Amino acid sequence: MAADFRLPSTDQVSLDYQRELTRNTVIRLGYAGTWGHGLLQSVDGNPRLPCVYGSGIAGTNTCNNTGIDPYTGASVPTVLAPQVGPSRGALLLRANSGSSSYNALQASFEKRFSQGFTANVYYTWSKFIDTASDIFDGYVMDAFNPNADRARSLFDYPQRLSANAVYQLPFGKSQTGFSDRVLGGWQVSTIVTLQSGAPFSVLNGSDPAGAQAGIDVLAGLSARPNVYTNLDVSHMSVAELYTLNQKLRNQALATAAANFNALPAGPCVPGLLPGAPLNNLLFARSTARITCSATGMPAYTVEFNGVEPGQRFGTAGRNILRSDGRQLVDLSLAKNTQLNERFSLQLRADVFNLFNHRNFGIPDAQVNSANFLNQWATDGGNRRIVLGLRATF
Repeated sequence: MAADFRLPSTDQVSLDYQRELTRNTVIRLGYAGTWGHGLLQSVDGNPRLPCVYGSGIAGTNTCNNTGIDPYTGASVPTVLAPQVGPSRGALLLRANSGSSSYNALQASFEKRFSQGFTANVYYTWSKFIDTASDIFDGYVMDAFNPNADRARSLFDYPQRLSANAVYQLPFGKSQTGFSDRVLGGWQVSTIVTLQSGAPFSVLNGSDPAGAQAGIDVLAGLSARPNVYTNLDVSHMSVAELYTLNQKLRNQALATAAANFNALPAGPCVPGLLPGAPLNNLLFARSTARITCSATGMPAYTVEFNGVEPGQRFGTAGRNILRSDGRQLVDLSLAKNTQLNERFSLQLRADVFNLFNHRNFGIPDAQVNSANFLNQWATDGGNRRIVLGLRATF
């Protein structure tokens, strides 16, 4: 824990304007703001210092945290950059270094229950920015510059519309005769939810510099990669990004295969694969290396790494991508029958996700994964129909 570890604090402001349009109808327009100070955050308490990447040979004042010669691609001893406190190991520090800001415009329309009908519509247009959304997952990427993680929050949903309605059909209200009991007591209700997608960060999928960064030791595979494109990826859909990244990946693999097939005959020499350069992906650079089997037969591997050799983490911002939005319509149909003064039956059918819309989750965000950004691999849900019978006595 940090020496000044304390409870966080917040400032909250809200302002509402309400207007009664009719006897049973009210509209409301309001503003809500919340600012968090000294929020709990996970920080690298003993980070490694920046170090110039090179061969790592003694006397060169360079570090080689990848174990690969930058010029030949051959294996070399690993030389790590020193930590701020050389006598201490990895240190995960809980500190009050986080902050947040939430501003929202809120509007609603409410129709109170009358004449068998009620309806409510709620709309929120907001912006949620913070430096950490969770104390355990909100690991600071650069311990020397925590404010560089200030970005849209994991809970930032710019637009959300929620509506519900209940309508009792005006037939057979008396429930006295046979026809009233058959035709009366019907009720239809619905809930509609439309919401923006959730932000998420692109992850490198591995510690970008072995033990150099210390990020994996402290907070799992949370290091972010570089952005290797001039496209405005924050305004592109997940489907667009996935399609483009797969195309670039296939091109890199095809170039590597052509370079390997063009190698002249001779003994196997491990190192970088010569030939035409491999194109980069959206968030990863492509590197091909020659490997030799125990019998001396050559082969090659293609690696996709989101950072350059020697980097502790990439330049990609936090939560720069956003998953697809949520569209959900639920419908319920119920039949209430009053058999006598003490006994009644309700037959109902509840349909969840009426239009069977696929609401994708957050896809695999690790750039070295073959399933990177494949939202179709997430459980998008499906239509479900639940039938029920309830007896009340």
